[in-house]
Amino acid sequence: MWKKRPLVDTFGVVNPHAVPYFVHKVRERIKKPVEAHFHDDYGLGVANTLMALASGVEVAHTTVTGFGERAGNAPYEEIVMALLTLYGVDTGIDTTKLRSISKLVQQIAGIKTKPNRSVIGERLFQIESGIVAGWVRNCGKEMPLEIVPYLPELVGEKSAEVCLRKTYPLDEYDF
Repeated sequence: MWKKRPLVDTFGVVNPHAVPYFVHKVRERIKKPVEAHFHDDYGLGVANTLMALASGVEVAHTTVTGFGERAGNAPYEEIVMALLTLYGVDTGIDTTKLRSISKLVQQIAGIKTKPNRSVIGERLFQIESGIVAGWVRNCGKEMPLEIVPYLPELVGEKSAEVCLRKTYPLDEYDF
């Protein structure tokens, strides 16, 4: 059995435009299946992983909620949802469980993510701003994809809603 060989960007510094070349050059030299392992130091873990998969890499290394050393690794939830909704690739993963898995990992790790975090954020489908709030009212029920990039039900959430947040005076912040 062949062992797989990972393309590794431990510092998260590879430019997504370089990934196809990186994959091509590695595959030229190594005639075995290749995996992608990208860190997220510049927030490019997802983009680099998707580019690697599109370039023929067979396996993507991901972590739940993107947790990992320093800025973390390519987030599992974002890769799964991007493959499904942007590329039509169904990985067979029950996407309605992504948030609950993330919450469990956050609890175990003792680390919380920001509430508007992509895919798993608890406030992801709460709309706060003017024009989009108007879209929710005018077309939210009939055309939900005019408001959000994918149907909230895919990740086990209810439809987008308009909400108000308490604002704080600037003098309460330590600048």
